[in-house]
Amino acid sequence: QNLLFLPYPRAIEYTGGVLELSNHKSIVLADPRLEQIPFSARRFQTALKNAAGFEWEIVARSPETQECIGLTLELDADRGKDEQAYTLDIRPEGIHINAPGEAGIFYGICTLNQILDQCGVRLPCLRVEDAPDFQERGVMLDISRDKVPKIETLYELIDRLASWKINQLQLYTEHTFAFQN
Repeated sequence: QNLLFLPYPRAIEYTGGVLELSNHKSIVLADPRLEQIPFSARRFQTALKNAAGFEWEIVARSPETQECIGLTLELDADRGKDEQAYTLDIRPEGIHINAPGEAGIFYGICTLNQILDQCGVRLPCLRVEDAPDFQERGVMLDISRDKVPKIETLYELIDRLASWKINQLQLYTEHTFAFQN
């Protein structure tokens, strides 16, 4: 199965087989440094609930049995200097994302969510290794002409761009806002 990605990962290897997602699993934050910032885990939790109605609990430690683990997020400082790099493994027994930094965990979740959007609860077993070609990836939006977007529209745009691993948004405003001085 050929999946579409935005942006396309550096390396993707289909390993054969399928992971059938089910309800009542756990998202494990395998590193104590991730316990304070479960943002990425919540992002996948929401995507899974929207796609399949499944409720996966976010936990700081591994459950007693391996069967309860659906997704493991793990920091690995030895992987190199690129905080935005990640490895995503989907195997019949579960999903594992490993990265040297929290940005890499977030981008791994973005790729996983793209797979979930295309495949539903039957994910192909694969391995993705990715890192950005450029550390800064941005979009400039000219809001000085025509209609100025509402804040809700900007939030939706930011969320969409972030899912494509864009990490900067610049608003060109020129004369859109009036200032007293």
